[in-house]
Amino acid sequence: MDLENHDPEEYEGKSIVIDGCHYEIGEPVGSGVDKYLHKLRNRKSGLCLSVLAIYRDPEVAQDMLRNEIAAKSVDAMLGFERVPNIRQVSLAGAPAAHLQDYVGPFEAAPSPQLLAAQQLLHDEQWEEGAAALATVLEENPHHTVALNNMAFALARLGDAKRAVELMAFVLDIEPNYLPYWRSYVQYADAAGCLAEILDGFSALREKYPYDHSCDRLAARVPGRAAALNNTALDLSRSGRAEEALETMARAAEAYRRLAEGDPEGYDVELAEALVNLGNCHRFAGDSAAATGALVEAMAIAQQHEQGELFGIAADSLRRASEGSSTEVAAEFERLTGVPIPDWLTRQADGSDGVGAD
Repeated sequence: MDLENHDPEEYEGKSIVIDGCHYEIGEPVGSGVDKYLHKLRNRKSGLCLSVLAIYRDPEVAQDMLRNEIAAKSVDAMLGFERVPNIRQVSLAGAPAAHLQDYVGPFEAAPSPQLLAAQQLLHDEQWEEGAAALATVLEENPHHTVALNNMAFALARLGDAKRAVELMAFVLDIEPNYLPYWRSYVQYADAAGCLAEILDGFSALREKYPYDHSCDRLAARVPGRAAALNNTALDLSRSGRAEEALETMARAAEAYRRLAEGDPEGYDVELAEALVNLGNCHRFAGDSAAATGALVEAMAIAQQHEQGELFGIAADSLRRASEGSSTEVAAEFERLTGVPIPDWLTRQADGSDGVGAD
């Protein structure tokens, strides 16, 4: 759609892209002196979950949009949820525009199978509901309402990790619907997927700054990352190398996300986790992966003038080199662009791990 060349009565049937998602502009659902309102149909799913509002008057459009977002912010803060979710979007040629949740039917005639599946979920018959939803998805594998319901059923059946994966697929199809982002973060929390909690929370707050529904879940991540770090160390000390590696990788990925948002607050903790991850890789016999983690830890420690931590990482790298000097040297040079220095191949005498507070 070209807002500069198409008149409002020509909007219906035109295509529009918002955050990489392709929509077809549907029938108008309201129009007045302030703005035009049209349904949006997701081209991949075929569903209508949102309304596009395009303001008319460029002189007052931004003020009106700010007022509407402020009204939703107050509604959310008070917990009323009476105002539809709303987010500002940028459209070339529009004085201002926003998306808001559509409160009507998401499709003209939901299939009897979908309605039956939803009733089964309402009756807490999770397995039967999931089986019914699988039938619906055979007909339309991109039906995000059915996919969202399937994720809900899987979470109730104890497979929260699969629910997270399914909601990630949903968000690839429809990234502009707040309830889907909430579900993604909530299932990630249930599955202990800390990096996914932070990824989802960051995207949610960027799109909907007024929404604080997942703040508590995100706030718990640093403590849970520290717990994972220490659990991995305990597993390593008890000889459970594979479990230790998987657990430490999750901790390091969580710290990486935290450091991306707050480098001063979490860079050093990321480096500590990378030292531990490097040691876990070393114990598992993967010298190249150990080198990658330890070189990164040394760079962060040097950047923040953490001499003791730098020494611990260097000692761990020496140990890795003792077991596979050629592989470590090659990986070091690949990562840094310079040959491994002699002082990093001498006898190691440092720590095997860094605990988290």
